[in-house]
Amino acid sequence: GKEHGFKPVINIFWYMNPEVSVNMFPHPYIRRAIQEAQYSRDELGVDGVMGYRLAPPCRFLGDYIFFRLASDPSLTQEQLVNELAGLLAEKPENQQRVKEAINTLEHFWTTRKLEDIETADKLLKAVLPTEHSKNLEYVSNGVTFLTYIVRMAQPGVTAEQKAQLKRELYQTVK
Repeated sequence: GKEHGFKPVINIFWYMNPEVSVNMFPHPYIRRAIQEAQYSRDELGVDGVMGYRLAPPCRFLGDYIFFRLASDPSLTQEQLVNELAGLLAEKPENQQRVKEAINTLEHFWTTRKLEDIETADKLLKAVLPTEHSKNLEYVSNGVTFLTYIVRMAQPGVTAEQKAQLKRELYQTVK
């Protein structure tokens, strides 16, 4: 419609298909969110945003990025990750690890490599005992659960190994 001179009836638009099943786990969507925010502003000319989520609180990272970019599409990944780390870790000495964990988690979703998700899990677990943030706890737990699932999905994992991982996951969740 825009190409043919029509003005938008609704000038609020942003759809990222956030509810597919794998997205119950922490997934920052930093690069994609930046791309969508810039597209919405530059190509569609939107001046607002609307969204909702019926999902677990471990989706805090993606939701925060979505709404920050809605208010300022020029934010970079580094700026967004710095803000997130400041919100998740109240102690400055933990913020660098949290930043590294978020960037590693973002990287995992493009590589799907076990070592990436394990690294993010270790970094978050390392700061969790000294922090009080519920959002940090939710994100860390989501990364831990995802780590088990990724381990089960590795090539060459036997049925016995999967059963053991499922038992460990169950005990962790309990």
